[in-house]
Amino acid sequence: MMQGPEDSTDPDDAPDGLDMLRDEAAAYAWIERIVWPQGPVCPRCGRGDRIGALHGASVHLGTYKCYACRKPFSFRSGTPFHASNVSLTRWLQALYLCRDGEIPRPSVLQTALGITAKTAAALRRRLERELSPRRPAKLR
Repeated sequence: MMQGPEDSTDPDDAPDGLDMLRDEAAAYAWIERIVWPQGPVCPRCGRGDRIGALHGASVHLGTYKCYACRKPFSFRSGTPFHASNVSLTRWLQALYLCRDGEIPRPSVLQTALGITAKTAAALRRRLERELSPRRPAKLR
């Protein structure tokens, strides 16, 4: 069966390039298809057979529970998105602005994303930490 553009896990195949930015639910669905092509997998125990989606007023979008180790998780676990109050659509917009390999200044991020200067500076620091080339470990 052939995959349509909306079923693809390749980020470059997103319809119109930025369709995943239309709302939070679309952004989460797009990222989850990339991170977990065969469905969610617990980052702690590595199991994917006993997973359930959590719903409710106090639960964040995209949160799952592993019934093997009894811990909640999302694709954000262990990523720069983890413990960030910035919406996923804003994160993806910021990453889109970095597509030329250059991280924009905080003032550009502030204007383009409609966020505060403090949030733009914090976002840039996280982007720099994750997108900069890794330095080799020092010899001891």
